[in-house]
Amino acid sequence: IPYIVVARLTQTVKRKAAGLAIWTPIDENYAWARFTLQLQGWSAPREFFAIRERIRENKSAVGRRLIDVDGYTFRVFVTNRQGDGAELWRDYNQRACCEPLSSSAGRFWATAAARPCSTSPKVGVV
Repeated sequence: IPYIVVARLTQTVKRKAAGLAIWTPIDENYAWARFTLQLQGWSAPREFFAIRERIRENKSAVGRRLIDVDGYTFRVFVTNRQGDGAELWRDYNQRACCEPLSSSAGRFWATAAARPCSTSPKVGVV
């Protein structure tokens, strides 16, 4: 099953993301980079991609600030899908726009599951 999941920002993941040297621009404010990492307890390495957002005064950034990298926030994802980070990020954002509907309907899970639609919860799967 193809997946894109927000990665937990452990110290290891933060260090790896902060140390990335080659970023591919998406636009003037965003860039992406990919890396492979095997975390403790995982049987194999996994593919990660990071989105770097330039901090701007007129817009609040969505990602988290990594101490070692001033001026940027980051979002880090783990995936088993191929493709560039911009494409994967767009796919994730299309799915993520449904998550607030899914989580607010959490107590009505049985009803949502009984009547599947495009906003039914699909956590972690794209």
